[in-house]
Formats: sequence, C-alpha cells, structure tokens
Amino acid sequence: MTPFRRRSIALAGPLLGLSLAAGGATAAHGPASGNAATRPVHVHEGTCGALIGPDFVLQLTDLEVPAGKALGGEVSVAAAEPVAVGFTILNASLDQLLAEPRAVDVHRSDEDEETFVACGEIAGPRGRDGGLAVALTEQGGSGFAGVAYLVPTVANRNQTAVSVLLAEPATDGAEDRGNEEAEDA
Repeated sequence: MTPFRRRSIALAGPLLGLSLAAGGATAAHGPASGNAATRPVHVHEGTCGALIGPDFVLQLTDLEVPAGKALGGEVSVAAAEPVAVGFTILNASLDQLLAEPRAVDVHRSDEDEETFVACGEIAGPRGRDGGLAVALTEQGGSGFAGVAYLVPTVANRNQTAVSVLLAEPATDGAEDRGNEEAEDA
C-alpha cells in the first residue's frame, strides 16, 4: 500500500463522520454517474474468509466513482486516484449487525458478482459517536482497499447509516507519485 493510500484511508474516518452528519435520513444514494462501472456491496453472514452461503443479508448502495468536473488545484487533480463511494441507511441497528459474525463485501461488478474485490468484518471498537470503522482489505490480489463506516442514525437508533469508500487499484503513474512522495519525506 502506498503512503498516499495509507494517508487517504487514515483521513476517511473523520470525513465520513462529517458526511454522515450532513446526510440526514436519506434512504440510499450514490453518485450520479452515467459511465462508471458500479460495484455491488452487501452485508453477508460469516467472515471474509468464510462467508456463509451465497445469499447476502443486506444490500447496500452500489459503489460508483463520481462523475463530473474534477475540482482542486492542477497538481491535486492530476494526482487524484479514483475513489468509488456509496451511502445507505439500513433498517437494522448497529447492535443487530454486531450480534453475529458479518462482513461487508464488494463485488467486481454487476456482471461478476462471484468475484470479491474487497471485504471487511463488521467488528472492532466503536467510536465516541457509536460508529464503527471497518477496513475493507483487498481480496484475490485485486488492489482495491477502502473503509466502511457504520454509525447509528441520530433520528432512529434502530437504523444504521453506512458510508463506503473504495480506492481503485493505483495506476503505474499513481504508484510512481507515491514512491516520489515517500522519497521526499
């Protein structure tokens, strides 16, 4: 994992908290993207190494890379790696999700739901806001990695807001930039 990707993932938690606070009671939404491939995301029973059965427990909003004009300075836009995002409100409490072994898994595409590209167990310490950050680690050498942030909604503690951010595999140019950053540090 490049230093850039480690820093990006480390910054994702606080940013997710802000996005969830602003998200309100939106049922489910993702970015408005016409051309980008979507990546299905589910909550499955079991762990990443042993998902139970082919059926998922809960469907999350498919991940998409946002479309539109790139914002930021010329250097930052050129250095930006694509990040697929999705946001969902589940009609299940975080306590219910933690009651049994469960995992968040990301599939390669709608056409290839048999291939998992990232997965993370719903487990670990909860933050001050009651939320839980789940590291989504690459599966099968896919190069994908990310974070799922699950937090009880303010309006209804029996619902859980889920934000998922998934970094696409780095291109050769992005890897070179990461190596240059490490050498400069």
